[in-house]
Amino acid sequence: MKILIIGTARSGTTSLTKGLFKSLGECYSVHREPYNKSTRTYWGKTYLYPYTWEDNSIVKMLIDQIPSQDAYPPRINGSWFEGNHQEYFKEVSEQFDRVILLKRKNFKDTLLSYCYAMNEVASKGKYGWHRSYKLDGEVDTSNMGRYIERAYEMLDEVQKATGIPFTYYEDIYSGDKTKVDLFIRDNRLPIENNVLHKWLDPKWRYRQN
Repeated sequence: MKILIIGTARSGTTSLTKGLFKSLGECYSVHREPYNKSTRTYWGKTYLYPYTWEDNSIVKMLIDQIPSQDAYPPRINGSWFEGNHQEYFKEVSEQFDRVILLKRKNFKDTLLSYCYAMNEVASKGKYGWHRSYKLDGEVDTSNMGRYIERAYEMLDEVQKATGIPFTYYEDIYSGDKTKVDLFIRDNRLPIENNVLHKWLDPKWRYRQN
């Protein structure tokens, strides 16, 4: 089985990827953000377009990261607005048995989480993108609001192009095991253990109250 997870930054894609890997077993391989840059090497692999995804793969892609080879226009000055994301994700989705469009209902929470990571971690040169944190004051969102807003727009456009329903962060990370079971059932995932429940437990959220 090949599984594709598509989402925005800070929408739970990394934890879901890890949870599915631990739940399905180590016969699966994980590919995280293969197009984080135009052509990137990750764990010794180069994901040139077109790339044929092997069976038993779990692939995580962010909505603004697509190949920049001839089939899709390259980004200009690092802009995330370039490229036909609808065409690409519709095409690549056809290679996968299961496609999960992961979205947070709460735009503000996504924005705060992303801006905190950028302001407090990335800008200081420390690797801590996936660490837990608490908000002790106001978070400057002035520079990144349009980026997250556009990412949401792109995700909505891909949903319309593919017809794949959203999976919502607030449901699978709610702590309600029945919602996780529903997610497993709706996506016809061959999971018969409780490992995924543990990985999606809200106590592991990055932002702690």
